[in-house]
Amino acid sequence: MIDQSNPPTKEPSSGRPERAKCLDSKALLQGQKEIIIMHGDVEYRLRKTSQDKLILTK
Repeated sequence: MIDQSNPPTKEPSSGRPERAKCLDSKALLQGQKEIIIMHGDVEYRLRKTSQDKLILTK
């Protein structure tokens, strides 16, 4: 009998964990200096600084 209380996690056949999805910041910002990201009911702001860094604030 197989224990269903702790199902195995999915891993690629290589045995290594899957790589996180990668998005280019230009695709997110689309020429803007700031965007709003909704996470559930919470609003976050992603801002590009004058030194070309990203700041995420709640």
